[in-house]
Amino acid sequence: MKSLQPFFAPIFLSLLILTACSNDDDAPQAEPTPEELLTETGKWYIEYMENEIMDDCDKRTSYEFKGNTNTEIWYYTDDTSSDCQIAYTKTNNFEWLSDTQLRVLDDDYPYELTIKSISETEMTADFYSIVNDETKEMVFDKNPGEG
Repeated sequence: MKSLQPFFAPIFLSLLILTACSNDDDAPQAEPTPEELLTETGKWYIEYMENEIMDDCDKRTSYEFKGNTNTEIWYYTDDTSSDCQIAYTKTNNFEWLSDTQLRVLDDDYPYELTIKSISETEMTADFYSIVNDETKEMVFDKNPGEG
C-alpha cells in the first residue's frame, strides 16, 4: 500500500487543483453607470413630459446619445392629414456635468438633463431649458408611442 501512495498523491493533488473554484466566478458584476445606460442602449422615446399633452405621434420623438459626446434627436408631429411624420432631425454635441447630469449644446435651445433614475428600458429625468429657465420632468422608454 505504501508503494501506491506516492503514485496517487500527485494525481489527487492535480485533480484538486483543476477542480478548485475560482474567486472570479462568484465576483458580483458591476452595475452599469447612468452614462453607460444612456449611451449604450440605443434610442430613448419620450413617454411623458410634465404639463404637456402627448399623443402617440409625439411619443415617437426620440433621442439617441452616442459616444458620450453627441446626440441625435428625431422630432415627430401630426401633418395636416393627421399622419405622424418626422418634422425634423437634429444632431448636437453634449457634455457631462456630473455622473447624472449633461448639457446639450444646441445653439438655439441649449438644455440640461438630470437623470433621476435609469434602467435599460426606462429613464426619468429633469429637463431644464436654459433659454426659458424652466424645468420639467420627463420619462423616456424604449417603445415609440407606447406606455
